[in-house]
Amino acid sequence: MMKKPVGILIGMLLAITLLCVVVLPQSSVLASKGADDGFEIRNGILASYKGSERSITIPSNVTEIGPEAFCNSKIEAVTIPGSVKRIGSRAFYGSKGLYRVIIQEGVQEIGMSAFSFCTDLDRAVIPASVRKIEAAAFSYCSVLSTLEISPENRSYFFNDGVLYNHDSTQLVQYLAGRKAGTYQMPFSIKKVEPYAFWGASFLTNVDIANNVKVIGPYTFANCVGLKSIYLPESVREIKENAFYGCTNLSYVGTELSSVKTDDNAFKDCAKDLKTEGGVSRHSYSTAQASEPKENDTETSSVAKGASSSGSVTVINEISKSSVPGTEEIPEINMKGPSRLLGATKIVNGNALVILSENKAENASEQER
Repeated sequence: MMKKPVGILIGMLLAITLLCVVVLPQSSVLASKGADDGFEIRNGILASYKGSERSITIPSNVTEIGPEAFCNSKIEAVTIPGSVKRIGSRAFYGSKGLYRVIIQEGVQEIGMSAFSFCTDLDRAVIPASVRKIEAAAFSYCSVLSTLEISPENRSYFFNDGVLYNHDSTQLVQYLAGRKAGTYQMPFSIKKVEPYAFWGASFLTNVDIANNVKVIGPYTFANCVGLKSIYLPESVREIKENAFYGCTNLSYVGTELSSVKTDDNAFKDCAKDLKTEGGVSRHSYSTAQASEPKENDTETSSVAKGASSSGSVTVINEISKSSVPGTEEIPEINMKGPSRLLGATKIVNGNALVILSENKAENASEQER
């Protein structure tokens, strides 16, 4: 009487075993295929995307988005989960239809030019976990004017269209979509990343902090609205293509007698570009540009009657001696911390610089 129930039980166990061996592996394969549809993943690195979806979420088994994985892709929105630790260089470069990027908590690094030339991008969310954003990560994103950075992020600080490191000693990215024409760099800035202002077409005037020593490669490239710039005496070197494609830039000046300038620093700038002080054009590419003259080093004059302890003004020859349409020479008040000395300001096309007290005295004596 007991043999029949035992036989039935053994049969049921065999059926369950067969189900585990045959059915479950097939189900697993189907799930894997569905999760990775269109994504080419190698050892956790997403190498490319061949899918047709325009709004995507990166699969959770991806630990890194490889270089150029979505370069020039047609995707429009992407969510990057915390399983991804690094977004590689040029990962989404040139994805012009991409308008939304949501980076979730857990992602740690955004590579160089990761989202460059995403010209429709208008929203990017960056979590607290991101501790490294490389140069040009969001350069030439022509409509991007803000970054939604978690207030808990301890590596970066964002304010008024500009991304800084957390203690504001390094300018990482000036967003090209920032609408304001003028920008005064915080005095705390010591380094400006290459490509930082790349494609900022709305920028017309910029005051560079007096602690910046180098204008790096492509720093102001394609800032087509930039017309004049005066470099503080801290700047000792201008790298290649620093002002490349600034087609309206007609004046660059400095107090220094010598600034190391790369041959192509001003390539494709305005045809009538004038450089004064220690700035050299070298093999400036425009044929109509004239060779530097001996008196090009005479770049400034001081308002008569100015004293070393009062308001000292230097007006460069770009507009001679006064604000256009007036007989008045604008002034910059020297009262304040010593770190303000050497700071620059653009007033109606005039480049002004606050001199140190000794230079003010010497300049005043020469004027007399």
